[in-house]
Amino acid sequence: MDLIVPDGASIVIDPDDTALWPGKRYVIMTADGDKTFKEFQADPARLIPCSSNSAHREIALGSEPIKILGRVFSYTTRDAPRRKP
Repeated sequence: MDLIVPDGASIVIDPDDTALWPGKRYVIMTADGDKTFKEFQADPARLIPCSSNSAHREIALGSEPIKILGRVFSYTTRDAPRRKP
């Protein structure tokens, strides 16, 4: 998810918002229980990775069972450590 959200950030999802809209981002769970952060794109309908890690793959809708856990609507990062005077 590092293309969208900085490494180490926490994301916030709305578990009641599972309708897929192009360009919106979601947390999904794959059949093996892995959770992943993807962006929905239509035509063709697919979930694309938001990561620079090439191990993360695109998922075509209908190609495998998935569960939409919720739409991502926010993220937070921790403050950087303070410098000593």
